[in-house]
Amino acid sequence: MNVFVADGHFLSREGVKNILLSNQNCELVGEAVNKIEILKNLRSQKIDLLIIDPKSVLGFKNEILKQITNEYPFTKVLIIGGEYSQGDVVEIIQSGVTAFVTKHCSKAEILKAIDFAMVGEKFFCNKVIELMISKNKPTENSNCDPSVLTDRETEILKLIGEGLTTSKIAEKLNLSIHTINTHRKNISKKLQINTPAQMVKYAVESDL
Repeated sequence: MNVFVADGHFLSREGVKNILLSNQNCELVGEAVNKIEILKNLRSQKIDLLIIDPKSVLGFKNEILKQITNEYPFTKVLIIGGEYSQGDVVEIIQSGVTAFVTKHCSKAEILKAIDFAMVGEKFFCNKVIELMISKNKPTENSNCDPSVLTDRETEILKLIGEGLTTSKIAEKLNLSIHTINTHRKNISKKLQINTPAQMVKYAVESDL
């Protein structure tokens, strides 16, 4: 799988490139430090996975991320970001990126994010999740373990966000109420949210 790294900071780029060496399925096909180089390479070669810190290379221009996800839908986008506000995080996720972790995450967590992003699975670390559902900035000790939703869990969360009850979701998906409740418990555990209102808030802010 062809991987392209875009980060305005030399040490960050080298760090990501070093991590990629641990994944035999990844082939680094280039790197960039600004949006011109990113768009030029997307037009000229097949890039399966774009790993990017938007703030460092785009000055956080959300419309560029939207352009990338709209014009190159087969290119998965993994954000490895630094310090972002809640508004930034919501905008980034609404732009259609596949995965979002922070530079506080461990090597193992970033490798897992790469694996999931390459197959199109949504992947967010808990610091990103916490920013999305809380008005408070995560603390230094915030857990940065990954929160990965399966396709079925994402589908159910979307229906929760649309206001459907458990019984209506079960009817719509032709599943038992018990199965839906089990999925809801798994979603709550993974995202560390407990109430239906928080699930709806998460679904809306994730643009589900």
